[in-house]
Amino acid sequence: MGADEFLAKPAHHHDVLTRCRALLRVKRLTDELDSAEAVVFALARTLEAKSVYTQGHSERVGRYAVALAENLGLSAGEIDILHRGAALHDIGKIGVPDSILDKPGELTDEEYEVVKQHPMQGIRILEPLRSVRVLLPLVRWHHERMDGRGYPDGLSGDAIPVLVRILSVADVYDALTSDRPYRPEMSRAEALEVMQADAAGGGLDPELVRRFYRLGSKHAALVSHAKRQSPTLARA
Repeated sequence: MGADEFLAKPAHHHDVLTRCRALLRVKRLTDELDSAEAVVFALARTLEAKSVYTQGHSERVGRYAVALAENLGLSAGEIDILHRGAALHDIGKIGVPDSILDKPGELTDEEYEVVKQHPMQGIRILEPLRSVRVLLPLVRWHHERMDGRGYPDGLSGDAIPVLVRILSVADVYDALTSDRPYRPEMSRAEALEVMQADAAGGGLDPELVRRFYRLGSKHAALVSHAKRQSPTLARA
């Protein structure tokens, strides 16, 4: 029925006071936890708002990822984890200089190494907060590849959790279909070609790429809605 506590009658007043104090203590701790989590999500939104190339990115990635997860028949709990993880997946980029994130040309090897540190930067930010620990695999592994040549841990195949693989498909799609400093946004067809080539080369999960593009008209409507909701185009 959802009760947090019960008392047998007749209840002694000492028992009532003790149990009420315990419940109030739990309530205070819960409020503190919710406040800390809210700060983290606000930080992630603030980070994205700093640049025209990141604003709205995580929101759109979350919508694409949830649409794919629903198509796959994942549970409500898994979809909630995926949606929340999408909101925080790039929080580690707070440690990457804007001069690198917004660079109009290709990155040097040294600059790319700085970018590659953002998953672990995100882990260091989020790990102390217990309520979001279930999201850490999404933050840590969203740049892993099926062939093991991703970062930071070089996971491959089924060692990459399915929620992470879904997030990666959504993340890449939004990156390709959004403006970047060094190229304009791609069309959906162009993005499909790039993603299929990436999957064939050992990057994205090929089955998830196929399923993503089988969403058809429902997916097209989702993309249109997401772009309307986030008029400033993003960079992953």
